[in-house]
Amino acid sequence: MKIVAYLLLMFLTACMNAPIEQKQPSKACLEYQQMMTAPMPREAMQKLQKKCLESKE
Repeated sequence: MKIVAYLLLMFLTACMNAPIEQKQPSKACLEYQQMMTAPMPREAMQKLQKKCLESKE
């Protein structure tokens, strides 16, 4: 029983110490998000969206 408790404690400790990655949006995605509500031609909006998707790769 002590072994199970010890293993559980080790598992929880390892999970708590795992680094959390927080990805920042790229400049292209920020620009796309800012322009989503702006009145602009559909082609221009699609171009911004494409740049955003390409920057994620």
